[in-house]
Amino acid sequence: VIGLKRELYPVEEWVLQYDEDAVDTDISVFDCHHHAGNARWPRGWPVVHDNWLTLALFCSLKPSVQNHLANQDPKRRETFGPKDSHILPYTGEEILADMRGPNGRGHNVVGSIFVTWGWKSKDVDQECMLPVKEADAAAELHRQNPQIINGFIGKANLSLGAEVEPALQYYKKNPLVVGVRHSLSWAEAEHLVKEAEKENLAYDSKWREGFALLAKYGLCFDTVIYHLQIDAVADLARDFPDTTIIVNHMAVPLGVGGYNREEVRPTWEESM
Repeated sequence: VIGLKRELYPVEEWVLQYDEDAVDTDISVFDCHHHAGNARWPRGWPVVHDNWLTLALFCSLKPSVQNHLANQDPKRRETFGPKDSHILPYTGEEILADMRGPNGRGHNVVGSIFVTWGWKSKDVDQECMLPVKEADAAAELHRQNPQIINGFIGKANLSLGAEVEPALQYYKKNPLVVGVRHSLSWAEAEHLVKEAEKENLAYDSKWREGFALLAKYGLCFDTVIYHLQIDAVADLARDFPDTTIIVNHMAVPLGVGGYNREEVRPTWEESM
């Protein structure tokens, strides 16, 4: 079980099934959304675990065993699939390898945006400051690999209302930070991840108090939603026209967790 020798993660094995040359390599590509993280370094970046011994033992297991344990959570398995990419170490070396492609035959990627992977710090005295050190890590990765991570989207808990402002001020000091993320995804299905603290969070007055501060600091807003939240985000855009809103993953039209893809599609298309 203990990983004495490097074993591929299930998602890496899946990727290696195919070996294709990139097309249109004369076109410059800017990767506007990738994550970065490594549960092994430094001290679980960007993972915070109350028991470092438990985390160290988990990271010493072979990737296949890690993946099996991660899949014990039905919400993670149903939402993200059986090949869990969140446990895969993914920092500068891995990002550049993906961009180069097999045997160096990848696309002409000229830059990228690192979107928060959920950093939390313990050495802070305000709740709003829990995620902000991830921006410092992003800046260090950019220093080591100047061709990538040309911008960073940090995590911000807008549900704190005006109390989130110190985090936004911290982000504003880092020229790499271009926006913040607070996911609004919510579904009644038992086995789907709900990233929002409650249903219809985009209409919550205190949450909107925090959202209203983004324009003040020139930050865009990045979010993950399901098709169920498209209309709410459209209302948000109408009410705050000075803030750019980025909706990830085509607003995730659900086809799992009890949702029928054929029934969902017309609703998703109309809302989009």
